[in-house]
Amino acid sequence: MKYYKRILCTTVLIFSLIAGQLYCPVSNAKISKKRQHEMYQSIIKKYNSHMKKLASKANGVSGTLHTFYVFADIDKNGTDECILRYVDAKKCNTADIYSFGETTAIYSIVNGKVKAVIKMPQEYNIYVHTPYCAIYKKSNYIDMGFSHGYEDRCLVKYKNGKLAPKGILYTSSVDENKKVHTLINNKKVNNKFYKKRLKALIGNEMGYTMKRLR
Repeated sequence: MKYYKRILCTTVLIFSLIAGQLYCPVSNAKISKKRQHEMYQSIIKKYNSHMKKLASKANGVSGTLHTFYVFADIDKNGTDECILRYVDAKKCNTADIYSFGETTAIYSIVNGKVKAVIKMPQEYNIYVHTPYCAIYKKSNYIDMGFSHGYEDRCLVKYKNGKLAPKGILYTSSVDENKKVHTLINNKKVNNKFYKKRLKALIGNEMGYTMKRLR
């Protein structure tokens, strides 16, 4: 009886291992950087075409708009994200802030498939003040704040293709008496503590240099 139980257990184990190999999702670690970048090519072309159509319908658009992109491992997990922007500029960096006509889109690879982290814009309007989106080299927090003439940041943690449901609010302003007011999640903190906590999350605020699509 024990002999048959051993055979049954062995059979079940072998079947489980085979099934696991058959149905286990593709590990991103097994996808080379070269292949990752190849997987993003179609979404780059789609983004470029999509933004051109939106811009053609927008009012007040002047200058020459270009698609910029960069492959960067935001959360340092071995998988490069694809960061995209459509701007009127000769050069572009992920730390640059665009408060009007924000166009940043971010894609990642999850279980072997390209997935949107921040989707392509559905409209393009240079007259609408929108949250900006900045990405820094030494941070896995995405800066999605407003520029009002004072610091108003919402830092959202990014990990493995997902944004955290809530961000951390950092606000710094100067009143008419030149007194600095600093808050973290709407709670007053002293300026020194504020700067220390902010630097711990976003480092030196240096971004990734983006490449213009030709």
